[in-house]
Amino acid sequence: MEICKSYGFNFGGVYEHHSHFNCWLCPLQRKSELYEVFKRYPNYWANLHSMQWETDGTYYPNETIFDIEKQFWNKIRDELKEKRMNARKKYNKRGKK
Repeated sequence: MEICKSYGFNFGGVYEHHSHFNCWLCPLQRKSELYEVFKRYPNYWANLHSMQWETDGTYYPNETIFDIEKQFWNKIRDELKEKRMNARKKYNKRGKK
């Protein structure tokens, strides 16, 4: 990776969020790394979509990119709900003083 960087290749920063230097589309990478691709690199994620349409390959036992994406959207929804609940708690505490 250092050699690539020394020649000016930074791959758009995608490898800043990986624990090791596997391909950003590797089916063996951690879900947390896929989640970073999903959140930060929509063009790469779109490429994964396109590739998934052309293969029956899966990530993990029998999970397609579409299955994983649904999990990620649910995770984001849950995170937003939690933030909203925490904001309400903070606001309600402020009003009780």
